[in-house]
Amino acid sequence: MTLTQINARQCDGHDRKAATGRKTRVFLWRAAAAVTGATLFGLIAAPLLPLPWLPSSLVLAFSFGFAFVGGTGYGIVRAVVFPAAASKVSASWTGASVSATASALAASAVLFLLGSDISFLVAAYAIALGAAYVLVKVGCIEAGCCMATTRASRFDLRHIEITASLAAVAVAALLLGNGQAGLAALVAVTGHLGTRIASRSMRQRLPRMETGFDARAAELTLLAALLATAAFAAVG
Repeated sequence: MTLTQINARQCDGHDRKAATGRKTRVFLWRAAAAVTGATLFGLIAAPLLPLPWLPSSLVLAFSFGFAFVGGTGYGIVRAVVFPAAASKVSASWTGASVSATASALAASAVLFLLGSDISFLVAAYAIALGAAYVLVKVGCIEAGCCMATTRASRFDLRHIEITASLAAVAVAALLLGNGQAGLAALVAVTGHLGTRIASRSMRQRLPRMETGFDARAAELTLLAALLATAAFAAVG
């Protein structure tokens, strides 16, 4: 074996180790997103249940995590079982967002029927979702994905998304801490929906008529419905 071949094998080995390490870090960032979102939702929304604080927070954290991770897993299964539909099903953020937001809307409907204020629930969910999104975007930077396909901005789109999400979460948390749940819900949901629309636009991933009502359309539609719910609760 020549020296060139030996060096080439060593380089290949280093490349494989680097790729494995990168995949592990990406997975950890995304797992941290699910755990952080679930934890925040449980801690913030715990007073909504007629249970002691700790059991209530655990139940709500589990419900958020189950919906969030379940939505991601559903996308992965669909992409594997139905390869032709893989382009219509997200195996990352979109599936998680669709499932979790649908669950939040269902919970809001139940609270409304019970005569409870839904602003606190929506605010808690949107803050948790925004925090999770920040960690997912850090994972995207590590993975080298989700960059803008347009030259409309001189800045890294992912950094813009992280900054916008952190700002929305911080303002919403401050408002919620001051007892303004309705306004907190509006700020958190508007911030996340605006960030997602801008992200999809700059990556040329907005829903299109020819693709039908796919996961991308479902995500934005559900977030818009959540925004309408927050607005209704704020003025109701």
